[in-house]
Amino acid sequence: MDLQFQSFQSTQVTPLVDGSATMDGHLLTLTGTDMELVLDRQLAAGTAVRVQASDWLVLGEVLYCVPERSRHKARLRLQHALPGVRVLTDMNRRFFGQLTREPQHAPKEGRGYSGWT
Repeated sequence: MDLQFQSFQSTQVTPLVDGSATMDGHLLTLTGTDMELVLDRQLAAGTAVRVQASDWLVLGEVLYCVPERSRHKARLRLQHALPGVRVLTDMNRRFFGQLTREPQHAPKEGRGYSGWT
């Protein structure tokens, strides 16, 4: 899986079972098809989940989830990955004739790149 990630990157974790609420998580490691996260609450082994960060989304299954200090550490086996969510969103907007985000160019004084609108 070709995901760009940062250690302790914020994520939203959604169990794919009826009535389950999304929880906050933080990415610890990504090795091959295994991902380790710190979660706000425990998930049962075997639970299918969606994990989404700012520019990628993955689907996987909880291998284990154990208490660690005041939170929980979970290892997932990833099944599907969708990198480049921002690019896909922009392509979708263009396809449907909606406005896309435009990069804001650095001011002439060279104060740096200011991001997207």
